[in-house]
Amino acid sequence: MIYIIGGTNLTGYKRSIEYAAFNEQGDVGYWTTAAEAAAKKAALLKKQEQKGVLPNEAVVVTYIKAARYSYLEVQRDDGLAAWLAGPVADLPVGTRIQFPNGVVMRNFYSKELKRNFPVIMFVGEFRRVKSLH
Repeated sequence: MIYIIGGTNLTGYKRSIEYAAFNEQGDVGYWTTAAEAAAKKAALLKKQEQKGVLPNEAVVVTYIKAARYSYLEVQRDDGLAAWLAGPVADLPVGTRIQFPNGVVMRNFYSKELKRNFPVIMFVGEFRRVKSLH
């Protein structure tokens, strides 16, 4: 049996351990009954539906687009300000976004920006919040 550990952030990393077994022919995979496979597929679909809402929301205060990352200073409704780094995206100042929990780094120095961030959180995605108007 082999175990595969993966994930993209602190929230999901510890809960994303998968396993696979070898069958008599030496093939690796997940061998199960049709009922178990259907139950697993249903659980995965439910998990994907829950990913629809990201746990954090804020407004972009500062936007710096670099070659590999977008750096955003954001402010949450409770007044907390933070720096985020994530995928390159066009998110002008004033844009309301959602983002997942990420990996926090202290005293991070960006060689590209030639700038030190005392605390910054790296996230896997930024999502614009659609206006209701």
